[in-house]
Amino acid sequence: MRDTDVVKIEGGKRVLGMQQATAPKVSIITSTFNAAATIEKCLNSILFQSWTDREYLIIDGGSTDGTPELLKKYEESIDYWLIEPDEGVYDALNKGIALARGEWIYFIGADDYLIDSEVLQRVFEKDPSGLMIYGNVYFNVQGNIYSGKFSRCKLVTRNICHQAIFYNKRLFEMFGRFDKRYRVLADWIFNLKCFFDKRVKPQYINTIIAYYYGKGFSERNTDVKFKEEYFEIIRMDYGWFYYCYLKFKILTDKHVRARFQY
Repeated sequence: MRDTDVVKIEGGKRVLGMQQATAPKVSIITSTFNAAATIEKCLNSILFQSWTDREYLIIDGGSTDGTPELLKKYEESIDYWLIEPDEGVYDALNKGIALARGEWIYFIGADDYLIDSEVLQRVFEKDPSGLMIYGNVYFNVQGNIYSGKFSRCKLVTRNICHQAIFYNKRLFEMFGRFDKRYRVLADWIFNLKCFFDKRVKPQYINTIIAYYYGKGFSERNTDVKFKEEYFEIIRMDYGWFYYCYLKFKILTDKHVRARFQY
């Protein structure tokens, strides 16, 4: 749990009685904690989207650095914000999922921002063919675009960037929410469930969705439980072929090997 004396504070258009009458097409969710230095750029990248059929939710774990003041500054622009203690990033995102009213759900970090004002228009101008849409991100640390179309084999060895994915809300009814036991890589476990279920039909669109800072929580922390259990998850849930493929790639590809080192 994040160390804070805050019990619960909420605000935004919902609290002010300004929420839209119909459910939006997409709910955008940001988990924050002491993000005053970056959240405003992220927020504005969403508010200035040409696609207006969306809502924006911010779930904060009890910031003490000025983030609450920024949320209040944008009181009439953010659909809903919540400040209360949580058990980490995925606990916050799970709260956001429960609060989301959109048909689609998108997660973006406080250090990240949508690549331009037309990106939601590009994603939703045509009706999606599946329950999961994903594109690319511009990855700051590597200075390149990450990471193209995924297959099941590719996903076994590397994850799709969270900031590249739009999930139909039905997926969280089918598979449940993020498993909080995995403090850094719970979305990887969820993405595997999506790719290995024929009902989902993940749809790749060749466009950059967001600028991904790449030095946030997931880059600063190691998910020990994930790394302890991942191989057994692949073997038990997805079969020997993918287990052997993963082991082979670890032996032959230094980049894959590095992902599974402590």
